[in-house]
Amino acid sequence: MDEFKKQNFNSTVQNLIRNIATIDQMMVVNNQNRKQYEDTKSAVDTLTKLADVTKEKINHCTDIYKNICFYIEQRKALQIEELTNYIRSVSDIVPDADLSTCTIKHENGKTKILDGNEQDINLREGGAARSTLGVFMKFCTIKAQPNRIQLLMLDEDLSRLSAETSVNLRPMLMAMSKEMGIVGIEQRSITYESISSKMYKVTKSGKVSTVREVKENGST
Repeated sequence: MDEFKKQNFNSTVQNLIRNIATIDQMMVVNNQNRKQYEDTKSAVDTLTKLADVTKEKINHCTDIYKNICFYIEQRKALQIEELTNYIRSVSDIVPDADLSTCTIKHENGKTKILDGNEQDINLREGGAARSTLGVFMKFCTIKAQPNRIQLLMLDEDLSRLSAETSVNLRPMLMAMSKEMGIVGIEQRSITYESISSKMYKVTKSGKVSTVREVKENGST
């Protein structure tokens, strides 16, 4: 082999060696890129699955929340209806209360009871309806807490009732007395006559108060 061919051969070999080294380096980089691509794809797949699961759970929680809101609204509507009917029963005791068609209105954070003329009962003269309704509300509040002492305290709550209304209220108080104890303090005994198991008369002379039990015949 002459000198020219020998140099040309050597040059070709060196080029091949360099090309092979370059190809090897490119293959290493390509493998690294492939590995990075596979890792990235795996991470994306994992995040996609996690996103799908999270979305599913969010939708499930949203459905639960909507069901709870619907249930609360249903219960609220039912309770308002029951409360309205209960308030309307006051008309059986106070006929002129005009509550047989009453409604409950809630606005600006306040609740009002409107009579048949859509007038707030708190703005009306006379307190028979309010007093009677107040007793009912107290009774319901105590009954709603069975773990509490079942005792209804009425301190002149019924003092504004007329004699007729007081008589009409007796059956209600009798029914209540079978559910819980009732302690009533009144200036007049007409409201509790024939329903109380014990009646006491309190008199005051100067700074001394005297409590005497009233017997069945009315004597002390």
